[in-house]
Amino acid sequence: MAVRPHPWWRLLWTFMVTRLLGHTPQDDDSVLVRRPSTCRIAMHHGHRVTADGESLGHFRELTLRVEPAALRVIVGPC
Repeated sequence: MAVRPHPWWRLLWTFMVTRLLGHTPQDDDSVLVRRPSTCRIAMHHGHRVTADGESLGHFRELTLRVEPAALRVIVGPC
């Protein structure tokens, strides 16, 4: 999932509608959702990249890979 840069009020609107509907509105381009196993991102200029709130550094190009079952999650009773 990637959030495109838009004015704060538009991102807030998208967030609120998404919370109510349970999915991103189809006519909104603020959020890009894909499910590939590998993703290559190339940018004209270097950008600061974060993942889960952690800074990864500045990059012009990234190749990301999804590794199934790489993280074990333990949850308690709901």
